Amino acid sequence: MSGSIIKVLIVGAGDIGMSHLQAYNSNPNFSIVGVVDIQKINLPDSMSSIPIHENFEIALKALNPDLVAICTYSNTHAEYAKIALNFGAHIFVEEPWALSLKDAKDVLATAQKAKRQLIIGHILSYDPIWNRFVVEARNLGGPYVIRMAANQQADAQKWELHKRLLLSAPPIVDSGVHFAYIMCKITESKPVKVHAIGLRLSEELNPKIYNYGQMQVTFSDGSIAWFEAGWGPMMSKAGKLVRDVVCPSGSVSVVNDEYNDITMHNNIKSSNALNSAIIVRQAKPSLKDDHQFDWDPFSETRLPFTGKMSQDILCEREQNYVHRAITENHDLKEHHRDAMLSLEICLAAHRSISTGKSVHLT
Repeated sequence: MSGSIIKVLIVGAGDIGMSHLQAYNSNPNFSIVGVVDIQKINLPDSMSSIPIHENFEIALKALNPDLVAICTYSNTHAEYAKIALNFGAHIFVEEPWALSLKDAKDVLATAQKAKRQLIIGHILSYDPIWNRFVVEARNLGGPYVIRMAANQQADAQKWELHKRLLLSAPPIVDSGVHFAYIMCKITESKPVKVHAIGLRLSEELNPKIYNYGQMQVTFSDGSIAWFEAGWGPMMSKAGKLVRDVVCPSGSVSVVNDEYNDITMHNNIKSSNALNSAIIVRQAKPSLKDDHQFDWDPFSETRLPFTGKMSQDILCEREQNYVHRAITENHDLKEHHRDAMLSLEICLAAHRSISTGKSVHLT
């Protein structure tokens, strides 16, 4: 690195990759030395001078980056991460960062051996609504019932993208890792059992591929969580994005003034938080019994959020953290633990769908 300027090679310039590309380009703490994509891509005029490569390893050796940002299809994440770490680069990798626990452990071990930072794309942790949602749920106290959904209705162009993504991972894994991360942040408890169901909703898909999945997670503190994700033109807009927590003392929900829904921007990894609000409904402790609550009256607090929180803005916030994590040599043990735990939950859900059996986590 030259001072605090980090040279970055971006691998994958699709939907999320382009958002990262724009974020790095607008951040003076980074210098983009190249982009790798197997498809022919056209960069914006402001980035037309950035070299474009088709071969990852050739680009890695030719450009000698300090950081490699991996934004490709999920089934390449672990392999590319290990190659770049062994080369000596720090890593930012989109979720899911691996498609098996073995691969995830191998990537982490490679990073530790190389003494390089491995930053995983917990993009929801940079969204103020999600952060406040977790805080308000924690304030109420558990055990919790957590209900979340992230369904995407697709037009013809988006459906083609979904079908390519489905060749790497189903929605319950690709989307699920982000929401499993939120589950764990709310409960601060170990997941012990996962049961899931899934269904192929299109004859266009291979019989072994499903584009709708739902999982139920049980935690050691007694909390339970439910999450569903479906992709495709057949998905309805009802229940597109659900964020709701119920516990003995009340509930926390995210609502939207105009549509009672959160409009998604580009994909499920971001939210367009226009005129959204968190509603906290809370009972008062009973004066008669310490173990009971008094619901008459109860308090209801509305916490408004105005403005827009897009995928591009979240990526900008994410890159600011990436820079600090590298230049300040952050201890990322908790970061890696959260990533491993959320991945374990979603891989267990995929296994449960494949076998028809619940999966007990050790």
